[in-house]
Amino acid sequence: MAVFFVLSLGIYFLWFNTDPKEQMVQLKTKDILPATNKAILTTASNQKIILSEEGHSDLGQQGNAVVAKDKDGSLHYQALKGRSANGVVYNTVTTPRGGVYHLTLADGTQVDLNAGSSITYPTTFSGSERKVSVTGELYFEVAHHKNMPFKVVSANQTIEVLGTHFNVNTYVDEPATKTTLLEGSVKLTNHLHQTLYLKPGQQAQNGTNLSLVPGANAEAAIAWNNGFFHFENADIATIMRAFSRWYNVDVVFKGKSNGKHFTGDVHRNLTLSSALQVLSYLKIRFSIEANRIVVIQ
Repeated sequence: MAVFFVLSLGIYFLWFNTDPKEQMVQLKTKDILPATNKAILTTASNQKIILSEEGHSDLGQQGNAVVAKDKDGSLHYQALKGRSANGVVYNTVTTPRGGVYHLTLADGTQVDLNAGSSITYPTTFSGSERKVSVTGELYFEVAHHKNMPFKVVSANQTIEVLGTHFNVNTYVDEPATKTTLLEGSVKLTNHLHQTLYLKPGQQAQNGTNLSLVPGANAEAAIAWNNGFFHFENADIATIMRAFSRWYNVDVVFKGKSNGKHFTGDVHRNLTLSSALQVLSYLKIRFSIEANRIVVIQ
């Protein structure tokens, strides 16, 4: 119910707050659209291929896998049968700010990348483990392989699983790395060699130490992958970091914070001005100028 209240409140200000002196969002340039499916594929030879929504295409062979872009715009790796490993070939998919992307690895693992994220991975997996490196925020549905654990390495931790669904948020401008388990089990090891095992519904944060987040909302952690921003008692700086990545804008703050916090969901398919209008009840003014948000507190 809180979700609809917050969204309805935003729509109220959008439609009924017509006094220019009371407008909370000032649009000084054309409105900014939400993120779209786009990314860059970097091959082992450092070739860069722009990935978008424009239909099916075959991207050729990378190592012992054939790479194709499906009709929905996502990337798919298919291991070549009967081929022995001939050296490890790595690819990287990077989403810019204002872009999201989906890919299927050669083992069948599904990966969704939020805006401003990356994943580096072998085009096919061999040996005793499957290992990828990530930045930003990603959601994994890992294909189960009993004798080949799947490891996700970021700047300050390693996640180890066999087959499971989880989200990892490792943006460098966030206070801590957060790992949220939806299904299965994971083992976390941080840069201090601290270890933690997660059960479904649990969330870990890794900042100065590795610890469980009490009362974490696992579904809220993947709201971004279901078309929403979800905020729980978030200050304006936290909200603007998320908007900055999604809408590919810079943020400038003017004035002293009023200390207000926001709880609720905001649709990620809104234009920037409409998304900001949802926050109107915070009594913070926003100005959209070229590719930046000016926050007037």
